[in-house]
Amino acid sequence: MAKRIWRNSACTILIAKRESTSSVLTIPSYDRSKLPGKLRNDQYDYRFLLLKRGKESPFMPSTHVFPGGVLDNADLSTKWVSILSKLDDKFLSRFILPDDKPRPFKFASAAVNQVGSPQATESTLPIEIATRICAIRETFEESGVLMARKIVPKMDISNIEFGEVILDENLISVWRKRVAANAKDFLVLCEEKDICPDIWGLNEWSNWLTPTVFTRRFNTLFYTYFLNSTPEVAIDNQEMSHSQWFSPTEAIDHFYAHKLILPPPQNYDILRLGQIESIEKLAKFSKNRSREGVQCWLPVIHTTADGMLHLLPGRQLDYSKYFIKD
Repeated sequence: MAKRIWRNSACTILIAKRESTSSVLTIPSYDRSKLPGKLRNDQYDYRFLLLKRGKESPFMPSTHVFPGGVLDNADLSTKWVSILSKLDDKFLSRFILPDDKPRPFKFASAAVNQVGSPQATESTLPIEIATRICAIRETFEESGVLMARKIVPKMDISNIEFGEVILDENLISVWRKRVAANAKDFLVLCEEKDICPDIWGLNEWSNWLTPTVFTRRFNTLFYTYFLNSTPEVAIDNQEMSHSQWFSPTEAIDHFYAHKLILPPPQNYDILRLGQIESIEKLAKFSKNRSREGVQCWLPVIHTTADGMLHLLPGRQLDYSKYFIKD
C-alpha cells in the first residue's frame, strides 16, 4: 500500500459578537506597544473560539486550535444534495469558483487525492461542498455548536454574512454522541430534524498544509463563520480539554505570556483577523474575500542557531544573515 502523505481536513474560525469589553486576562509582562497596529488597544467587538487539545493528543498536544477535523466519506455522500437543495437549488455551483481564481490544493487535485483520505469523484459531492460539511460536523462534535438552519421554503440565502446555530440542548446532547461515533449520522440528524448544515455561512479564509517535518500531516481548509451572539460551548472531553473565547489581543496576550500555545497557522490567522476591529466589517470583508479564492500554504521550516523559521510563500531568505544548521 502506498504511504499516506496527508489527510484532508477542515476547521471553523467561529466568531461571535463580544458581550463584554473587559479582557479575560491582563498581561503586564511585556510592552503591548510592540504589537502590530490595532492589537495594542483591544477595541474588538468580537471574540473567536479556541479549543485546547488534550495533553495526550497524538498531534500537537496541549495546543489551542480552532475546532475541526478530518474529512469523512460521509461528507462526500450525494445524499446531501436532497437536503441542501431544500434551501438552495443552486448550491452545487455557488461555491465552485472559476478556474482563474486561486484554489486550495485539495480542490485542484481532488481527483488524485492522497491515499488515506476520501476521494472526490464524479459520483460524489464536490469537494468544495464536502469540506464545508466536514467543518460543520467536526465543530459540532468537538464544541457542541451546531451551525445549521431550520429548513424554510423560499428563504433567500444568496448573500448570508451571519450564521445560525441550533440551540436545542436535548438534540445536541443526544445527536452529538451519535455523530462522533459515526459521521453518517450527521446526515441522518439533518433528515430527521429537518435542518440543513449552514454551508452558506462559511467563508474560505485560508488553506494550510502541515510542514514535511511532521509525521502526521493535514491539508486543512480554514473557514470563518459569524454569529450575532456567543453560543454555549460544551467540549467533548476526549480530543479537547478546555474552551475559551478570545479577542485577537487577548489571544496574543495569552500567547506571549505563555498561557497558551498557538500553532503557526492559528497564530498567523489571528493576526490577520486583528486587522479589523468591527465584526460587521470583518464579516463583509470575509464574505467578499472568499470569492477571490485561497491558495494552499506549506510553511518551509529552517532551524537556526537560536530558533526556528517558518517561511511562507513569497518570503525571500538571505541565508547569510542566519546560522543555518544542517
